[in-house]
Amino acid sequence: MKINKAYRYELNPNVKQRILLAKHAGVARFAFNWGLKQRIDLYDQEKKSTNAIEQHRVLNSLKRESVSLDVRSIQVRSSGSTA
Repeated sequence: MKINKAYRYELNPNVKQRILLAKHAGVARFAFNWGLKQRIDLYDQEKKSTNAIEQHRVLNSLKRESVSLDVRSIQVRSSGSTA
């Protein structure tokens, strides 16, 4: 018989940590929406799909070039390493 266990954790961040968590969530939302738009546009134009690794490469190259929108603070991991 398989038994599932669950653990519950509660975060109690201070003000500075709350700000950083909110920024992280905003940047993650930006990265997800950017990737989704790229996939939709590629499919509409060429009826092709891309993979996550290729999107990570493009996003990382944009992070190196761009200073606006906190794009450089996005941490994209592919194969366990940060590029």
